[in-house]
Amino acid sequence: NIFLIDGQPYIEINVDGDRAQMHLDTGAGIMLSSNYYKRHKQQIEKEGEIGTIGLGGFGGARRLEKYGLSDVEFGIGGLRRMIPQVDVLTEDMLILVRDGSVGMDFLELFDRVVLDFANMVIRVE
Repeated sequence: NIFLIDGQPYIEINVDGDRAQMHLDTGAGIMLSSNYYKRHKQQIEKEGEIGTIGLGGFGGARRLEKYGLSDVEFGIGGLRRMIPQVDVLTEDMLILVRDGSVGMDFLELFDRVVLDFANMVIRVE
């Protein structure tokens, strides 16, 4: 359930019961991409609260439209955790090539996390 894209680690998880491929970035937070938004647009626009989010890095900073969702269930390895607030971007970003990103804010929800790159598996307890 770990794979690499251009040397960057991605993990497969479940988001509200839907399989999602998330960039594992310990310096970032939980965020869902425009790819996820496009697949669930009707539900997100119905249940989410529209707003903007400021994102920046070495290439500069910009504000993007997003929806805020409450109480989103994220799961991995049979374990589920409720995330109280998740932002969903409506616009494409080159750094989010799949369904979004998770970071330490996701990993710290578990008692133990093992990233086994030799076997390309993440295990959580």
